[in-house]
Amino acid sequence: MNYLVLTPDGVGSTYLQRALTVYLNSSGLEYYNTHELLNGLALDEDNNLHKVRKGRIAEEKLIVGYSQSLEEIVKLIKRNEGNLVSRIAQYHVEDRLAGKWPYWINSLSEKGNRDLAERNKNEDYTEFYDTCRNNYDKIFYCTRDPFEYALSWSIRIITGKLNVYSIKERIETHGENVTYDDIDLDFMTTKLDQYERYIYWVKDNFKDAVEIKYDDMYTNIDSVLSNITELDYKMLNTWGTSLQDYNTLLYKMSMIYNPALDYSDKLIEYQKILVKQNKLFHSGMPIKMTTLQDKSKRVSNFVSCLETYNKWAKGSNEYSELSKEQILDKIQKEEQIYL
Repeated sequence: MNYLVLTPDGVGSTYLQRALTVYLNSSGLEYYNTHELLNGLALDEDNNLHKVRKGRIAEEKLIVGYSQSLEEIVKLIKRNEGNLVSRIAQYHVEDRLAGKWPYWINSLSEKGNRDLAERNKNEDYTEFYDTCRNNYDKIFYCTRDPFEYALSWSIRIITGKLNVYSIKERIETHGENVTYDDIDLDFMTTKLDQYERYIYWVKDNFKDAVEIKYDDMYTNIDSVLSNITELDYKMLNTWGTSLQDYNTLLYKMSMIYNPALDYSDKLIEYQKILVKQNKLFHSGMPIKMTTLQDKSKRVSNFVSCLETYNKWAKGSNEYSELSKEQILDKIQKEEQIYL
């Protein structure tokens, strides 16, 4: 059983796919989380597909960013013999087709980047999408309230952090003393437009994908994972805590913990083992970065952000405007979990 998560990024997909990977492996199964399919994959000696980390050598070729062609990616997926949890972020599709290159890549020459970018601009995604539909038994697409999605992305641009993976990192990036500059309202609008394109992209290419809502992930992740996998397994029985309680605890601890102290626990150490085994990418499960209350207190032009969203929503047939009362209601519901 292979699982594929679709996302525009910024809607909880990193947390979902990594929590799912931890959950499945913890239950006694063996799963590999490839993370993003479109920016670097490799097979191990047993044909288990996994993520290539920046700077690693695989098959005598440096594989990072968008240097792999869609044809190469399709062949790797078809050769895979392991159980997979994977992701496709729609913005990677757009960037490849636009000839863009990931901002974190600097290991290829500028000329090499241009040559590969030109190739990527002319690629046909038909076979890639067919391969994903045929090789992933369950496909899910993550959704979130577009206002919170665009607002979160606007904060990401200021902090330079897509996710945080430790209590120390969360305190440094989003601690009580951290404030954000005025949100770039034009950028926020571009993210709202991108979210709308993402939804159409899902409907056009993965019509049978099942929706996973951001709010459900962050209010009862254990129930979401149980429903996705149909497994009668509880993290509580192995680790003495549910994933929901664990995620909430780390967020609360970041409010009082001394960042000068290193924090670890058995579940963190377990994730490190999965990372070493190439079953989990990077640093394991991310920690919740900010609540809506955090954002409303620290974004100086929060009201203007809401007005920008409402102007956008008014011109859309798909999304409703938000009142200040609805924002307060969202804050109060979230506070019941995280405060």
